[in-house]
Amino acid sequence: MLSPDGLGLLSVVERLLQCTQGLAPFLDLLLALLVEHTKAERGLLLLPGADGELAVAAMRALDPALLETPAFQVSRGLVGEAARRREPVLVRDALDDARYRDRQSVVQSRLRSALVVPLVLERRAVGVLYLDNTSITRCFNEVDQRLLVAFARLVAGPLDQSVRLERRGAADPGARPPGFDAIVGQSRAVRDLLAQVARLAPSDLPVVILGESGAGKELVARALHGAGPRAGGPFQAESCSALPDALVKSLLCGHERGAFSGAEEARPGLFELACGGTLLLDDADAMTEAVQVELLRVLQEGEVRRLGAARPRRVRVRVVCATRRPLDELVAEGALREDLFYRLNVLPLRVPPLRERREDVPLLLAHFAASRGAGALSFSPAALRLLGAHEWPGNVRQLENEVRRLAALLPPGSVVEPADLDPALRGQAVEEGLPLGEGGTLKDATEALERRMIARALARAHGNRALAARLLGLSRSGLHLKLQRYGLE
Repeated sequence: MLSPDGLGLLSVVERLLQCTQGLAPFLDLLLALLVEHTKAERGLLLLPGADGELAVAAMRALDPALLETPAFQVSRGLVGEAARRREPVLVRDALDDARYRDRQSVVQSRLRSALVVPLVLERRAVGVLYLDNTSITRCFNEVDQRLLVAFARLVAGPLDQSVRLERRGAADPGARPPGFDAIVGQSRAVRDLLAQVARLAPSDLPVVILGESGAGKELVARALHGAGPRAGGPFQAESCSALPDALVKSLLCGHERGAFSGAEEARPGLFELACGGTLLLDDADAMTEAVQVELLRVLQEGEVRRLGAARPRRVRVRVVCATRRPLDELVAEGALREDLFYRLNVLPLRVPPLRERREDVPLLLAHFAASRGAGALSFSPAALRLLGAHEWPGNVRQLENEVRRLAALLPPGSVVEPADLDPALRGQAVEEGLPLGEGGTLKDATEALERRMIARALARAHGNRALAARLLGLSRSGLHLKLQRYGLE
């Protein structure tokens, strides 16, 4: 077990990985934290260079000139041994260790204690952490070794991703990680989202994606998968609302032939199908107790047992949950197990609604028009103002559906005017540059306000007139008369 101080250190490191714009400026800080915590005298962090060989990325209390001298030979040998074996190397007293005491470099460097831990990702060493002390024997122990191994597991993915992104950027400054091109937008909200995705992608830790319906949570999940080390593995997505309790075990964990009536052949479950990749559980706020039990077991044990199987199977899956409601609210309501909450809510990620990135609306319109074969479809300034001012309760999906409707109804080459838009959009005359009335009279302004409120209520009610009438405090017949009056029928 790690000490409370060790757990606190890992918590600090985890927050750094989530919050920084890039890892390189913080390598010295991360190394300094470890040196101070373990009472090491010196430290090195080595990562692959341009030629693939390990090179120093950060150092602590070490003269760079020393690295090339014969006195540092044994230390380089320890680094190579740890990388080659992909296992930690602990030297308690080099002068009393039969493996090293006869080496001249040990005497020259005055090396006494050393702890070397490889950063292993997918069975390959993507870096090495080296700590030593030239004056204290037995400076490091098994507790220090466990701490550094836990640290290595935490940072191996992000550091490897940082190296790969740096190389890709040097080769092609405009390149984006796989999956990022599907997220259309240049707003600050989108740029911040993609930067956070790039930081979280290399980790194997669970991610909770919070966002409104239609905001693009699955696209973000696919970007997480495509930008990380599991990009070559499978991506499986399933809605929790589509998992009936009677079939949860079979759907998630699979079954063997004859496990139940109708099981004529063995079938893997979602966890096995996603092994080596990512499993997206959409609508996580609809998880039943049965789903939660199976998910918690897999997260805790890293294995599944098919229905009718005698032995469990190991699975390596990154679990990503998409939800419209914060998970802590579900815990407070008793709808989500608290122990599962702490397993899942490790790396939260929020997808901004479209109303928080209105400047992306023209880009999205062009993207959807082109994807629908309606590239010649354009929008007048008045139509763009209406679309940009709309609240979009259905977010990007609602905008895409509007473009689909326009592409189906209008001939190629058409210029979309406000009159062509859906009535719920057409009725939203907003103060930002849109006229409230022809004459600007109080009556005109009142009618414009009524049109706007009716349109918003219809949008919130997704076209359900009975619900829209209740939201407005009207009867259904009263709403019907106003729809006729304002041409919103």
